[in-house]
Amino acid sequence: DRAEKAGRVGAILRTLFPSLRDEESAALDAAVSRLYDRGPEIPVFSDLLAEVDRGPATERLEALLEPFRSGSLRSVNGPTSVNVETNVVSVDFRGIPEDHLPFHLAYVLDWAYGRLRDRPGPKLLVIDEAHLLVRHGATAEFLDRIVRHVRHFQGGVVVLSQHPDDFLLHPSGRSLLGNLRATFLLRLTHVAPDVRAFFGLTDAEAEWIPRARLPREAGYSEGLLRLGDLHLPIALVASTPEYDFLVRVLASSSASTGPHPAPPTPRL
Repeated sequence: DRAEKAGRVGAILRTLFPSLRDEESAALDAAVSRLYDRGPEIPVFSDLLAEVDRGPATERLEALLEPFRSGSLRSVNGPTSVNVETNVVSVDFRGIPEDHLPFHLAYVLDWAYGRLRDRPGPKLLVIDEAHLLVRHGATAEFLDRIVRHVRHFQGGVVVLSQHPDDFLLHPSGRSLLGNLRATFLLRLTHVAPDVRAFFGLTDAEAEWIPRARLPREAGYSEGLLRLGDLHLPIALVASTPEYDFLVRVLASSSASTGPHPAPPTPRL
């Protein structure tokens, strides 16, 4: 759906420009929507710059978007030349400035969301280091939208993070946690009061989580599984056959896919 895609693109761009004024954000969203309404081609950033140039009183917005034309982000102004239809796609974020990282994470996540939506049958999206997305309001909103919509096309999401308190900084992060069917809390160095309150932990649970066992100590992991109002302490133990199976499958997958391609560059 092109209208939905336009909305996601607007959210992605807001991750890069958190200082946008309300009128600038509205002008940007309107420009992106017009490009997708026009179709059928997928627009690139040059098209967006030209569309914004035609709007009234958008001098500051044009200046903010100029890096896509002549600055550090000009490499993403165009369709990708990378084959992303392989079994394994590896994206390397090393060297990306900290203030640009949410933007790059968001468009790669949007690409993964598109693959999930377009492929038939049950699918699972695993998002590691998710706190990097929820630390910023715009990317937290974007991730929350994906979590809420993925079930409409037989998809599920596993969100992994070592920083659950980061999810509580923004309403979208709280909404995301509220939409998860289950939560599994492994050892945390400290259970913050807001984390304890949000997850409804008892005094005993909050005191136990920082002492939960780790594999290097006990050979297995412990954690607290939350399913609605049900809280269960769980030990995760991988049997020898399970371990051998995973090692064999991963080795076979690595050998069959060959070298990983370079990261995809986004279109709008």
